[in-house]
Amino acid sequence: MSSKITNKKSIIEGVYGLWTRKPIKKADLVIWLDPPFRVLSHRIFLRYLKRKLKGSSEDTLKGTLELIKYAGRYKKTDSESTSSYNGHKALIQRHDVKFILIRNKKDLNKLFQSLI
Repeated sequence: MSSKITNKKSIIEGVYGLWTRKPIKKADLVIWLDPPFRVLSHRIFLRYLKRKLKGSSEDTLKGTLELIKYAGRYKKTDSESTSSYNGHKALIQRHDVKFILIRNKKDLNKLFQSLI
């Protein structure tokens, strides 16, 4: 994935890897979706089941379980590597980027209310 953003108004997603460094540095605002691990793992597994019910052969149970494990390690890793929770948090703080943390539906509703 490229880190070059050619449009002044862009929305990017994803947190895994080095490519997030440049976009975060240049961002006016980062909206960080940070649900609890139990919610995240449940949603990942539901996505797998929905795709399977639709006949998709893209996802495998093994791949889904690996993604759930990776999501758990991402949050627990103490390092400031750019592929860890703490690394992304440090990157945002280092570049003094304005960010909004969304941990649950209440936070999300509060954000939506502020936009109205």
